Amino acid sequence: MLSLINWRLKVTINDGRALTGQMLAFDRHMNLVLADCEEFRRVRPKKKPGQTETPPEQEIKRTLGLVILRGETVVSMSVEGPPPVVDDDKKNAVRVCCLLIHNGTLNAPELVASCWSWPWSSCRSGNGNDASKCVR
Repeated sequence: MLSLINWRLKVTINDGRALTGQMLAFDRHMNLVLADCEEFRRVRPKKKPGQTETPPEQEIKRTLGLVILRGETVVSMSVEGPPPVVDDDKKNAVRVCCLLIHNGTLNAPELVASCWSWPWSSCRSGNGNDASKCVR
């Protein structure tokens, strides 16, 4: 659990709702603190008189923000995404991408495209081994 701190998780609780948010903390009772939390629940619309078919289920989304979730209600958890990238991490990621592209290590088109999508102007690496010259 400690390795999932700051990761974006989807937590299903015992009444069927799913909560998605960034896990900030937990304790031995599995109580969770989720930031930027959103609640998703499935609702079946009521059948109107005269209708033969039941309307399809709808998923309703509600933004909650910071949530403290009692561990007793947790049924399951799954990872939705990695921790958010902070500015220092972005700079390092750009340098690593730049280095890998110039060394020829990174040649998968989808990965190269994701590296080039970073907000940086150019990559001026003299010998291909110096990632410190990558600029944003």
